Amino acid sequence: MQKTIAVLLTFVAAFLTAKAAQDCNKSCNLAIVESIPEHLSYRPNSQLHLSTYKAWMQLLGAATATVDIASYYWTLRGHGNITDVTDKQGWMVYNELAGLSKRGVKLRIVQNFPSEVYPDLDTLDLTKEKLADVQNINFTKLEGAGILHTKLWVADKKHFYVGSANMDWRSLTQVKELGLLGIDCECLAQDAQKLFNIYWYLSSPGAVIPPTWSADYTAMFNMEDPASISINNTAPVDIYWASSPPSFCAHQRTQDLDALLTVINTADKFVYIAVMDYFPAVIYGRPKYFWPTFDDALRSAAYDRGVHVRVMGSYWNHTSKDMVRFLQSLSASNGTGPYQGIIETSLFIVPPLPDRSIPFTRVNHKYMVSDKAAYISTSNWSGDYFLYTGGVSCIVNQTTGNHGNDANIQADLVKTFERDWYSDYNRILL
Repeated sequence: MQKTIAVLLTFVAAFLTAKAAQDCNKSCNLAIVESIPEHLSYRPNSQLHLSTYKAWMQLLGAATATVDIASYYWTLRGHGNITDVTDKQGWMVYNELAGLSKRGVKLRIVQNFPSEVYPDLDTLDLTKEKLADVQNINFTKLEGAGILHTKLWVADKKHFYVGSANMDWRSLTQVKELGLLGIDCECLAQDAQKLFNIYWYLSSPGAVIPPTWSADYTAMFNMEDPASISINNTAPVDIYWASSPPSFCAHQRTQDLDALLTVINTADKFVYIAVMDYFPAVIYGRPKYFWPTFDDALRSAAYDRGVHVRVMGSYWNHTSKDMVRFLQSLSASNGTGPYQGIIETSLFIVPPLPDRSIPFTRVNHKYMVSDKAAYISTSNWSGDYFLYTGGVSCIVNQTTGNHGNDANIQADLVKTFERDWYSDYNRILL
């Protein structure tokens, strides 16, 4: 019986993929977006992008029927002790979301099961005023551990945002964030919708992870068969979504860890990584244990193939000494192997505010780029995020063809990393 189901799913997936490929000829507008914290400035002519705030407002303005958001927690509006003059952008986004129903746009939200530390202050009001349908997903019941760490927006199955920014006003003005905005990207948005739909199903009362996901959730694209899409009327590029944890991956969906390792293992020249946390370990489970999967891949890339590896961690009030030691251990392999591969590590320090302190701010979030691909993700780098935590990533392979300066996501991300690496805020670890 299971073999029959698997055959049927394969047939349906092949049909959906072929149909999707036929519909992907139209150009898609894709752009990197960033949040640059207050009082962090770069040298003149540095690489800069559309702000996360403007990207979110653009996406909401384009929506005509539906907006679906999967998120960790909600504090777009300043509350209690966590308020500031710079929370205005968060209020503006909240008000835009609250006004969607007047435009006939349906708003659905899946969030991590609320806690005292990560509350649902905004979604409580949206629900009370009947401005949104909100469901909570409980990873403890579903997986035994973990959280929904995804930050994914899908509108009208045409537009999307994915990135590091939480639904928090601080993510717009006080935390350094990076994401990807897609406008009129129907193929990618439709596949992203399937990711949201899995969250929506699993946040329904009494839901359990099925042994086999139905064909409705089958991935349209994956690492073996990516979407081939023109960006801003330039040459087509290969793009696909990956997801974690493995149990949330429907048929043909690439697992996030596999996508991450493939970007590292296929690099010929360089791998640049910017992360908040770098832990080759499982650090939130009990007991904690060593988990060197991506660490081994980076060492192998440098030692065996001479790939230039740079890992830029983030240093802030909550940085663990263990992370610094892990980074120092990685860079200790610099210059070893038959190709004397280069491994460099550093800490990026967002400068403190000169006149006040805001909790859980002044930190740099995550992405990876190689000479082959851009990897934009919602996950931090520890084993927990790939084994039992909800996250998604978008992988863009854009190293062939004539893409132009305004449409090359991979090249843009290289420039962004180098801007940060050579900035006054980066400290090389020796």
